[in-house]
Amino acid sequence: MKNYMRWMGTGIACLLLARLAPALAQSELKTEFNLTGGGEYNIFKSPDVLYNNETDEYWDRDSLLISDMLADVGYDIDFLKEKDNKYAFSLGSDLWYRYYLNYDELSQTRLNAYTDYTRLLGKKIHLGLFYNFRWSDRVGSSVTGDLLMRSFKYLGNEAKLYLDILPSKKLSMRLFSRYQYKIYYDENTFDPLDHANLEFSYSINAEPARKHEVNMELSLLDRYYTHYHALDASGTYDRISPLRHFRYFAAQLDYSWKPMRGFRINPELEVKRRVDMFEGYYSYFSYGGGLRIRYMRNGFYISLYGDYKLLNYDIREAFSSHAVNPMLEYGYFDYSLTMKHKLSRQWEISLRLNSDARSSNSDLEDFRTRRGYNNYEALIGINYALPDMKWK
Repeated sequence: MKNYMRWMGTGIACLLLARLAPALAQSELKTEFNLTGGGEYNIFKSPDVLYNNETDEYWDRDSLLISDMLADVGYDIDFLKEKDNKYAFSLGSDLWYRYYLNYDELSQTRLNAYTDYTRLLGKKIHLGLFYNFRWSDRVGSSVTGDLLMRSFKYLGNEAKLYLDILPSKKLSMRLFSRYQYKIYYDENTFDPLDHANLEFSYSINAEPARKHEVNMELSLLDRYYTHYHALDASGTYDRISPLRHFRYFAAQLDYSWKPMRGFRINPELEVKRRVDMFEGYYSYFSYGGGLRIRYMRNGFYISLYGDYKLLNYDIREAFSSHAVNPMLEYGYFDYSLTMKHKLSRQWEISLRLNSDARSSNSDLEDFRTRRGYNNYEALIGINYALPDMKWK
């Protein structure tokens, strides 16, 4: 009887595999787990000097800046199926969880799940549909910057429709529209930040010469808040004002050069314009550039990236000691160093150093907001990738 049951179970398993085999043909499954440990300085990106008007004294630096040791854990799973160059279908999920050693209430979680389908309408035209679900749970500073423990937990849904046009092997274009909606958890403290994004974008990628590549992208995005009211030109919040509505215009130019095997240099430029559609209080213009240098060979990878951006508001003022407040200006300088080394096909170790700094022309030390800050992060990690599963 036991042998009969075992044979019947084996037979059922074989039938299931036989039924699944055609569906899994030309498929691939990749799974990776990661564990990282390190520390973060100035988690809430607070200024390092703050004057307390009530006590007529400066805040203690140790109580003003929150820093801690941390650990990151996560996974990344991707399934890809292709069918005779007719379509491609992918399904995936990734999880990122950050735990702070001494500030458990600051722990963060981010979960993504996506699906992507691309259909070949011809040899040179591809139509794609993309959907992404995201759940994010984290805390941060409030809108005023004085309340450090505001929740920014939300559920996000994103749908994208794109069209790829491939005139030649060295030229490709993409048109896409994207709709995204975020629902924030209500805290009964502030109006919820729920909003919808509607974006249209056009990008073109060209290889004018061997080892050279140029990419340009133009985008238009409208952001509609469903509960949050706009500020008037003086920065006053009033519930009789219309709901907040921002419009973004952006242009980005990237250049890639491969001077030698395994080596790549990527300079980039970007300009962005945000228009506050009510009375322009949050309108600004920003521009900047960055440079990424990468080297990868024999299981070793290193990437050095730095960028600088200037942001100028139209009518929003800085908190200044001058008789007349100037328009608010920010300068952002970020850089990162990433190093990875493969110990084997499955195991990889990594080192990441990140810096996020902002300068500001707000110089009044009794205001936390609109000030400059410095944030640093150092992480050492290990990744484990399961052997890829492939079905021919």
